[in-house]
Amino acid sequence: MCFSRLLADWYGKVFVCVKRGYCLSKLVQLVTGVRQDGVLSPVLFAVYVNDIIINLECSGYGCQVAGKYVGGNNVC
Repeated sequence: MCFSRLLADWYGKVFVCVKRGYCLSKLVQLVTGVRQDGVLSPVLFAVYVNDIIINLECSGYGCQVAGKYVGGNNVC
């Protein structure tokens, strides 16, 4: 089984619920995001965010954070 099919199978079977006090909500299938406390979660998140950062850099858009420009420079 290839790695991408293994990940798809692993993430395709994720269900979550909310606990408040002693009560649990009904189970809901998780369709976005990464597994909380998953070993691969930081890597998968970084891969996802990397594409967003590249697109932002290529777009020329950005914003100011604490007085410093953060954004694109149209070098793509």
